[in-house]
Amino acid sequence: MNETAADIRQSIYRYFFWGIVVLAFIMGLAMIFLRIVDGDEGFYLSAATLLAQGGEPYLDFFFPQMPGLPVFLAPFSGHGWTTLFLARAFGFICHLILALLIYSYSKNIIDNRALNLSLFFLAALSGPLLTWNSLAKPYPLSNLFFFSSFVILTLTIKQRKMNYLMIFLAFAFLALAINIRAIFLIFAPLYFFLLYFYFRSIREIRFPYYLLTVFLGLVLPSLYAIRLMFISPANFLFNNLGFHLLRAEDPGFVNIILIKLFVLAKVLIQPHYFIPLGLAFWSLVIINSGKHKYDYGPWQRMVFQLSMVVAAFIFVVYMIPHPVHVQYFNQTLPFLIIASIPAIKLVLEKSGSVKPVLAAVYLLGILLYPALYILDIRDKYSDYKIANVKRVTQAIRHNSMPEDPILSEWVAYNVLSERAQLAGGEFVGHEYVFSSSIVPRSKYHLLSDERINAFLHNSVPELVVIKNSPIETWEKELDKNYKIMVKINNVFIYDRNKAGQGE
Repeated sequence: MNETAADIRQSIYRYFFWGIVVLAFIMGLAMIFLRIVDGDEGFYLSAATLLAQGGEPYLDFFFPQMPGLPVFLAPFSGHGWTTLFLARAFGFICHLILALLIYSYSKNIIDNRALNLSLFFLAALSGPLLTWNSLAKPYPLSNLFFFSSFVILTLTIKQRKMNYLMIFLAFAFLALAINIRAIFLIFAPLYFFLLYFYFRSIREIRFPYYLLTVFLGLVLPSLYAIRLMFISPANFLFNNLGFHLLRAEDPGFVNIILIKLFVLAKVLIQPHYFIPLGLAFWSLVIINSGKHKYDYGPWQRMVFQLSMVVAAFIFVVYMIPHPVHVQYFNQTLPFLIIASIPAIKLVLEKSGSVKPVLAAVYLLGILLYPALYILDIRDKYSDYKIANVKRVTQAIRHNSMPEDPILSEWVAYNVLSERAQLAGGEFVGHEYVFSSSIVPRSKYHLLSDERINAFLHNSVPELVVIKNSPIETWEKELDKNYKIMVKINNVFIYDRNKAGQGE
């Protein structure tokens, strides 16, 4: 039986789809098992472990985020390195679901197999999304939940009737995203008024039912956070807001602007940012041009424009705090990819070398991320490489018992070696200089230098793990009561100085 041209084309599309999946899995496995340990991963996994042991964020330990992530990570906790790899694998699965959701959603916008696969290609093989989703961090879940809420919101509008279940789900997924990362709270009023004014314009609104649906959607997934807020409002506000205003020294307004511009430049030089961004802006030109003005219906145009608005909101909000990090902006990419549909459609319709060149640049661009975060070509993260972190955790395990308390500047060493951190030391943090205005520290479950010195004076920690050199205020008691047992790269492990005890 002879194959038709359509059959051949469908076979090519099928191979292309599975080829993308295979490449994404290869990259995902590399990120899961080889990527440097992110500075925050140990902190999030430590919180998950404490939660699994019966503790609660804000009430029993310091946790400067919304409380949702430890809830999702708690089932993986307590197994050392296995915990890290399971949590990363969970993040990668979220990434793959997100890419498949973008693929499926694009079919609702325009059912064009080549176009849909192009979006899947951009999402599944996005270096920033793969790099930051395949971690024990807030990005994989918050990206998936927030984009899911956006999809349900826009599909609700497409139906042109009040579907209370879909409205509930749109706000429920938004609430889940908020409970992972608080910045998504800014979208609650946008969602509310967008749906309200749209359904009022087509005379579909029944306001009391709408208000109740929105309320239930936002509140039900947030009951745990609401409970914690009512029990300790001061701690809740400090952990989610106050700490972030006090965590860094103020370098001055001009320096802050220069730092932000430098971060922005680092974002824009990456092909996996500037290609979706360029295509998205080109799409805005296309849908407003006379030639292509009527190629898209009102709902499609709304989706493209709203995607750009959402991406812009995320960008602006992340540019406000200091310090700002390149990784934040991966959360704009799902929306830039959707916004780029008209430009991608136009590229696919044209013959010439543009398509293969763009695809080649994008594919080659993905190599940047393993180069930076696995090979560490900048030699910036030597102490965080998997092999070096394992050397430290093995030394900790060989020189301590499971019940021994360890004082580590980086709590990841405790999590990965399955050793407890001193209570209140879950966020000592060699990368953070806490403001002197955070008083009293004990109220927020943070160790003060005085408290740490008392522990060192009484030789409470079995081992002390420090990167580079001791914090100046600890140095006297550390030198008096501990000795350097081993140095691994820039990490020093101190053991109790038996001769000095009791003096």
